[in-house]
Amino acid sequence: GASLDAGAETEESDPGTSRHPLCQSSSRSQFSLEEKRMKLHIVRAQKFGHNEGYDDIAFPADEYTPESALAQFKPVIKAAFQNNHWYAHKVYGYDGETYYRIRYSGLADSEETGKSKE
Repeated sequence: GASLDAGAETEESDPGTSRHPLCQSSSRSQFSLEEKRMKLHIVRAQKFGHNEGYDDIAFPADEYTPESALAQFKPVIKAAFQNNHWYAHKVYGYDGETYYRIRYSGLADSEETGKSKE
């Protein structure tokens, strides 16, 4: 038998099942298949810096509205010294990244995007 202390009581009281937390990979994969069908709000965020490109960041539509997805990007005022003058400009911080511009780009099925919030 297995010598795992955490699940010993559960296995003895339910001998016919394999409901141990370590034995649920099959039900977990079904869950991820369910997740793939959900709708996602997509926020397109332009990375800070020259020619850095964009990130399309997905937020589950059952947890976020378009407004609350955009609100995850926190405005930050940055100062830059250029042509003997200081200029202030607003950038957006999210998940350790800094973005120059953000915009809501619509709803998508989760299969259409490779990058999600999780």
